[in-house]
Amino acid sequence: KKGAVYTLRGGSPLSEYRTDPSQYATTSAEKFELNTTSPLYQLLRNNGQYQLTVELEDDLVCDGIECDVDTVRMVKVDDVYYEFKEIPCVQLAFYDDGKQIRARSYYDLGSMCANPNLADASEACCREERYQEVRSAKKVTGETYFYEGERTTYSTARDRCVNAGKDLCMFGHTNISPSNHNWKRGYSWTNNDCEILVKVNQEGYIAIVHNADNPYKNQIDRYGIPAEVDEYETLNWFK
Repeated sequence: KKGAVYTLRGGSPLSEYRTDPSQYATTSAEKFELNTTSPLYQLLRNNGQYQLTVELEDDLVCDGIECDVDTVRMVKVDDVYYEFKEIPCVQLAFYDDGKQIRARSYYDLGSMCANPNLADASEACCREERYQEVRSAKKVTGETYFYEGERTTYSTARDRCVNAGKDLCMFGHTNISPSNHNWKRGYSWTNNDCEILVKVNQEGYIAIVHNADNPYKNQIDRYGIPAEVDEYETLNWFK
């Protein structure tokens, strides 16, 4: 899109703006490599005269897998990497029709509500009527996800799973094919509805409460934060 900014990272696929696992730089990490026919590739390559910062002056036509993703993080141009720098914007803290997202394993105590219209999580494909698939939802490289750390909207995640003959579900954990490394983490969409609530203390301060299903209800994690709080319970969210 016009106004998008890409910054040169040279030979490093690691982000300047995010904290990525160091394994993102290994050969086993899935990279987002642009086709040589891509207008974005040609603009960033600039006949081999790579610029430190490139801002798109016009909308570009997508090419190949560029057309299948909601957003990008790092793009590979030959042996050089450019990082997409997101334009600052306002995202509302409260929204309707939330969908629950979960960490790669529910043992991580990771479960929250997310706006389905934003690219906040990735896919985790399974069929609710099949126990093993619910226990271990699938992510397939090159089929249901295209690069490490990819995030999509809810509808994109569901479409990819449906095209793979599955759907979204409340999974136990995710299994990534063909390389199921532990460092491949992140949140994935489920088909479970959820909502955002608000709590107000006596001084008038507010806290957001993610009303999402969690098997570890009211368990306190190592940071002192409850895994889940019902709207009528009184755990202290204002430490």
